[in-house]
Formats: sequence, C-alpha cells, structure tokens
Amino acid sequence: MDALSDPRDASGYSASDTISLEYLQKPAFVALLENTVSVADVQASD
Repeated sequence: MDALSDPRDASGYSASDTISLEYLQKPAFVALLENTVSVADVQASD
C-alpha cells in the first residue's frame, strides 16, 4: 500500500479514512493485500 493510501502513515494524508483503517485491522484483508501483484509487475500480454 502506498503511503498516501495508508491512514497509518506519518504524513497524515489519509488519517481520516476510517474505512481503510478498519480493513487494515482484519488479517484476511491484509493477507489479500500482501498477495496482490503490483500493477508495475503486470505485463499487458498477461
């Protein structure tokens, strides 16, 4: 997750995003994030 999307980031940019914060406390959701391929790693031919 990028810093601007993370409500826990020190920048405070998304600090009021309580929905994301709730999901980030759910182990099943965090596992999905950890196992998601980065867009930078996806090839158009895939």
